[in-house]
Amino acid sequence: MGKGSGSGGKSQKDLLKNINGEARPGEILAIVGPSGAGKSTLLDALAGRITAKSLEGIIMTNGTLMGSKQYRKLSGYVMQDDNLFPHLTVKETLMFSARLRLLGGMPMHVKAARVDMLIAMLGLRECAHTRIGNEQVRGVSGGQKRRVSIGVDLIHDPAVLFLDEPTSGLDSTSSLNVVQNLYQIATTRRRTILLTIHQPSFRILERIHNLMILARGSLVYSGSYPDLSIFLTDYGRRVSDHVNVLEFALDVIEKLQESPHGVDSLAEFHSTRSQSKLRPSLSGLSNIGQLAEAADFATSPFTETLTLCHRNLINIVRTPESFVSGLGLMLVTGMILGSLFYGVGNDERGTFDRNSFFSFACVLPMLSGINALPIF
Repeated sequence: MGKGSGSGGKSQKDLLKNINGEARPGEILAIVGPSGAGKSTLLDALAGRITAKSLEGIIMTNGTLMGSKQYRKLSGYVMQDDNLFPHLTVKETLMFSARLRLLGGMPMHVKAARVDMLIAMLGLRECAHTRIGNEQVRGVSGGQKRRVSIGVDLIHDPAVLFLDEPTSGLDSTSSLNVVQNLYQIATTRRRTILLTIHQPSFRILERIHNLMILARGSLVYSGSYPDLSIFLTDYGRRVSDHVNVLEFALDVIEKLQESPHGVDSLAEFHSTRSQSKLRPSLSGLSNIGQLAEAADFATSPFTETLTLCHRNLINIVRTPESFVSGLGLMLVTGMILGSLFYGVGNDERGTFDRNSFFSFACVLPMLSGINALPIF
């Protein structure tokens, strides 16, 4: 993958180089590496969130090429930041996601049943009726909020789930709970999960099936955590007993990056050592064909608009001070405009003044509605 820079975008900088790997159903693949290694870039590329013009190579699903538009239908993407509405409860948040992302012809009680099942799966029963919260509103904990974010993208039961730093900003216990939920989803529902993570603890590593370690955009290791120690020993870096092997590997990478040759020797060692070809598992993603042929949108524009208006109405009712202040601002602005254009005549000057008034009257609601953009 390359990124243009300089005048006219003629110069190129390689952000990812010679990345080969496989993510299997029923397993968690963690992309690890020091800061600036290209973890999030690789995740975005695999998730189809980067334009195809910037990429060289192919991404295959069950051994078949698939367009980015179709691929996004069968996958979910959980961003690093929790973009949730603080005044909605956990169940309301998931229910609105179900109404927007599940098929419009599905009965409402079936959608509610799926939400209840997801709440139980993510361990959110005790806070199902608690508001999400933020700095001003007391709500759920950081770990629970992260699990709600995962649930929002799990509601349509995607075959592949991408997560960008799902443990970022969480304490060790909350991080472990999040990874345990992902492990349960991957193993019990045969889903493929890819995530980026920065220096996970040993308990978290026990629940990750495979690792991809990146350094400066190059792949320096791909395999299981137990095999990492053997890999480093063969490379000439013996791992001491009772240490976190991944942390040791990252320390080795940091030292190599400071050397004149960088991590090229480690990347070449991995490339020559890895002799087995990729063998895609063709039995895991059973709903690919159905999703690829599905409609572009799960619900109609009319249904989506009603759902979003309903969600916006709940937020307005639960923040009356914001609604009253906005209404008061509109009234004061209207009085000022009325006083400015009061008593205009019927001559040419008056016609011009009326046109000016109507222009202000049309622009004012449009500018005031900008704060509603996140709602819709």
